[in-house]
Amino acid sequence: MATAESWLTVCAACQKVRSEDGRWEGRSQPFDKHEKALMTHTVCPDCTLRLYPELVAKVVRRCSEAFAPDKQAGEIEPR
Repeated sequence: MATAESWLTVCAACQKVRSEDGRWEGRSQPFDKHEKALMTHTVCPDCTLRLYPELVAKVVRRCSEAFAPDKQAGEIEPR
């Protein structure tokens, strides 16, 4: 079974690569097919904001509501 360190995480939109410390970095050259055998795709935070602004706004709004000081646990209704 492959460990998390053996996977190369690439943004499906901009092709930036997530480093081991969680930063997203651009690549100056194409992927070397021998570099890492296992690759997975996601969307980096910058592309998430650019491509899905409505979704980001909805998540931020729901989190703000859920953690509002005047709310008790369980008060947030599903939408």
